[in-house]
Amino acid sequence: MNQGRKLSTVTEETAPLLNDEASSTAPSQNYTVPITEQRQVQSQDERNGLLLGEKDTIESEIKYMIKNSIPVLVTFMMQYLIQIMIPIYFSSKLGPDYLSACNLSLTIFYISGPVIFNGFTTALDTLCSTAFGAEHYQQVGLFYQQCTIILVLLVIPQTILWLNCSHVISLLSDDPELVELCSRYMQMMPFAAPAVAVFECSKRFLQSQNKFSVPTRITILAAPLSVVLNWQLGPMIGFYGPPVSFVITVWFMAITLLLYIFLIDGYQCWNNDWNIKTLFSNWSIFFKLGVPGVLMLHNPWFKHLHHLRSTYHLPLLSVVPQE
Repeated sequence: MNQGRKLSTVTEETAPLLNDEASSTAPSQNYTVPITEQRQVQSQDERNGLLLGEKDTIESEIKYMIKNSIPVLVTFMMQYLIQIMIPIYFSSKLGPDYLSACNLSLTIFYISGPVIFNGFTTALDTLCSTAFGAEHYQQVGLFYQQCTIILVLLVIPQTILWLNCSHVISLLSDDPELVELCSRYMQMMPFAAPAVAVFECSKRFLQSQNKFSVPTRITILAAPLSVVLNWQLGPMIGFYGPPVSFVITVWFMAITLLLYIFLIDGYQCWNNDWNIKTLFSNWSIFFKLGVPGVLMLHNPWFKHLHHLRSTYHLPLLSVVPQE
C-alpha cells in the first residue's frame, strides 16, 4: 500500500510534465534570464557605475584644485610684487647705486627671512589640513599658534644678522658705498619680519579651512597701498622710502588678516584651551616637516645670490642691467 501510494503520488506529480507536449514545445511567453547571465549583467552595470563615478570624481577634483589654486597663485604673485618688484622699481628712481643696494639687500633678506618663513609654514599644510579633515578644530588652532611662536622667536637671531650684515655684504662686494647702503636698508628689516611671519602662518591657517581667497583679497588691497607709500615717502626720506613702505605694507597685511580671522571667519578653529606647556611642546614635528620646505625654497634664491656675487666685481653700469 505504501509503495502504491508512493507511485501514484509520483505519477500524479510527474504525469502532466511528461504528457503535456504543447507545454514542452511551445515557446515561453515570460522568458527568464539565467542567474549567471543576471550576475554578469549586474556586475557590468556596477563596473560602468564605478567608471562613471570615478570620472565624475576626477572632474570634480580637477575643478576643485583649479578653483583653489588660482587664489594661491595670485597671492604669491602679489606678495612678490609687494616685497620685491615695487621696492626695486622705486629704488631705481633714486639712481643705479640705490638699485644695486636694494636688490642685494632684498636678496639677503629673503634668503635669511621670508624664504625660511614660507618654507617652514609648509608644515602647516600637512598638520592643519589633516586636523581640519579629521574635525579636530582646536588642534588646527594649536598648530597655528605653535608655528607662529616658532617663527617669531626665529626673528631674534635674524635681527642680529641683519643689524650686523655689513660683514656679509663685504664678502659679496668691495664697494664701500654699496655696503653702506645695504646696511642702511637692512636696518629696517627687523621691523617687517614679525609681520611677515604672522601673515604666512595666518595664510596657511585659513587655507587649511578652505578659505583660499581671503589672503588674495588682502594682498590685492596692499599692492596699491605699497605704491602710494613709496611714491609719497621716496621724495621725503630718500633711500629709506622703499623699506619703510615695505614695513608699513606687511603690517597692514598681517593685521588685516588677523582681524578677518577673529572678527569675520576662521575663529572657529582658534584654540582657546591653551597653556604654556602645550604651546611649547611637540615642536619636533614642525622641524621634521618644515626644514625640507625651507631647503626646497632656498635653492633658487641661492642661485640668484651666486649670480649677484659673480657680477658685483663688474663696473656698476654693467651690473644694473643684469639686475
